[in-house]
Amino acid sequence: MTFLAPLFLAGLAALAVPIIVHLTNRPKSDAYPFPSLMFLQRVPFRTMRRQRIRHWWLLAMRAAVLVLVAAAFARPLLERLGGVGGSAAGREVVLLLDASYSMRFGDHWQRAQAAARRVVNGLGADDRATIVLVGDRAVSLGQATADKAALLAAVEQATPGFGTTRYAGGIQAARDILEPSSLPRREVVVISDFQRTGWHPDDDVRLPEGTAVDIVNLVEPDAANVAVTGLLAERAFRGEREQVTISARVANLGAAAVHGLPVALIADGRTVQRVTVDLDPRSSAAARFSPLPLGSSPARVTVHVETTGLAVDDDQHAVLAPGDLLRVLLAEGRSVRSGDFLMRALSVGATPRFAVSAPSGPLRPGVLERQAVVVLEDAAPARAAPLTEFVRRGGGLLVLLGGRSGGVGWGPEWRGLLGGTPGGTVEPASPSGLGLAGLSYDHPMLEPFRAPRSGDFGSVHVYRYRRLDPDSGGTVLARYDDGAAALIERRLGAGRILVWTSGMENVWSDLPVQPVFLPLVHQMVRYLAGYTERRAALTVGQALDLDAAREILDGGSDLVVEAPSGSRAPLDASAAAVSLDEPGFYTLRALDSHLAPATVAVNLDPAEADLTPLDPDAFVAAVAPGGPVGTAGPGGPAEGLSPADLERRQGLWWYLVAGAVVLALAESFLSNRLPVVGRAKT
Repeated sequence: MTFLAPLFLAGLAALAVPIIVHLTNRPKSDAYPFPSLMFLQRVPFRTMRRQRIRHWWLLAMRAAVLVLVAAAFARPLLERLGGVGGSAAGREVVLLLDASYSMRFGDHWQRAQAAARRVVNGLGADDRATIVLVGDRAVSLGQATADKAALLAAVEQATPGFGTTRYAGGIQAARDILEPSSLPRREVVVISDFQRTGWHPDDDVRLPEGTAVDIVNLVEPDAANVAVTGLLAERAFRGEREQVTISARVANLGAAAVHGLPVALIADGRTVQRVTVDLDPRSSAAARFSPLPLGSSPARVTVHVETTGLAVDDDQHAVLAPGDLLRVLLAEGRSVRSGDFLMRALSVGATPRFAVSAPSGPLRPGVLERQAVVVLEDAAPARAAPLTEFVRRGGGLLVLLGGRSGGVGWGPEWRGLLGGTPGGTVEPASPSGLGLAGLSYDHPMLEPFRAPRSGDFGSVHVYRYRRLDPDSGGTVLARYDDGAAALIERRLGAGRILVWTSGMENVWSDLPVQPVFLPLVHQMVRYLAGYTERRAALTVGQALDLDAAREILDGGSDLVVEAPSGSRAPLDASAAAVSLDEPGFYTLRALDSHLAPATVAVNLDPAEADLTPLDPDAFVAAVAPGGPVGTAGPGGPAEGLSPADLERRQGLWWYLVAGAVVLALAESFLSNRLPVVGRAKT
């Protein structure tokens, strides 16, 4: 036991008061009147009887009152984390230790470990504890145990990860541990910086009824942090040479302005450019660099700012590979006006880049081999066999039924390719034409148009179209207002076919002059080519598809993955994915491939960079309604729970004062009823 105000123990010197009173308090006899003593001789009288303490128990009561009062003012503290309500019975304790990357700020992790050690050292002989690390997922460090040495070793070995804070997972893990426990008392201790982004009011997780909750709040209200939260690469071509312009989003998440912050662009380990940005409090700005030429191999790019505090979010990584090229062939029979609209739409594509050609002769297998997509407009070529074989091998075919694509020329072989025979022209009675309806936004090609402001098909007017009733092998992705099919998809072998039943010139519809035309054409070509954009970077916590990596590396089943920290892990054919747990660049090598290693950039989730705290009391009220609560308060000492708050939570001084009052009343009652020693009898 310790005392927060030990100087008050000097009041124990007052114990001498009742002793002195007992030794000096002499009873007086009754005085009787007597006639004049003038004729009597004065004889001195001395008593030799020594004063002695007759009522030791009364003295002990008076001394005990003074001892209890002095001890109460000294504020006694038991040297343990007794929990809410003491630890007379066994407890099931779950220690939720925040291990997200924000705990790397300043000395947060050292303070968290010190608080965890204090919790472990405060366990009683009948208590059990489990340590759970809380990040983007909850990880239990072993089973519930009463072995303090094992628990302390787990605390020392734990390190903060690179994930974000998700309190819901930790609360659910604590619930799973506490519910089956047979111990009479349950307690959860949360050690965290309590970031607002880590808890959502709709997280429907609760602790078992009656669970006590202690919190160690490591938040620093005025914590400042600057982070690189995003990276944008704009591709362009200067002749045949590709170049990329990089812009980085730099966010000031603190309450103080930052001026002249240097931002560096690092390519393949070498700093190539520097710019400066000014940031107002709680704001962000774009750091834009000059165009960077791309070579024939992927480049490792990092944007870096130099800050203090939380340094782990000062980088944003990307792998910039030379842009993909999709070859698109406009087949014979196209109209010049329609072809111009398509060629203009495809000429502005950058991710990927489209290479459009329009040969004048008939389609031959040699011409089709290098193409990803063939666009067939207006009329059918003489033979369908080359296109049928092209689609079966994985090619894409876009058929536009424009002005010269009537029923003539579409023989039986074309019906097997298109899933139907184009019919005659249909012109709506309304002069404003027909609109598009019933679009299948769940389809991968149309899904990007589901979001607001991503493209308005409601403003498209179709003035004429050709009727095409697909067979059972076709899927209608869009219809006109009158119910006729507007866009049809058909699968054939490894390839895909899309049929648009109206032309893409501005005579049959106004689609070519609508804003949605350009993204729609790009989506059609990407989908038909089976194109998947190679992401410049992934996020910590995601999984890397190893099957796709094996295909890119043209290797067999065995891979070696090197993490940003330098650790290497061999992976055999049974491994389908690898978890990305660190920010930086991962390198993948195929043991039986001659190709160069593949590189994957991994970034932190920028949400964790915002250190804005939530209200711990509101958090505790949400996860443990009605349960007792203890708190260390903001800015607690480095060893964890504040001694003053521990003493306040234990409240021993109140019991001492109450005991002193009871003893004082009992002493007064008994002392008034004792006979006075030496009193003369009458």
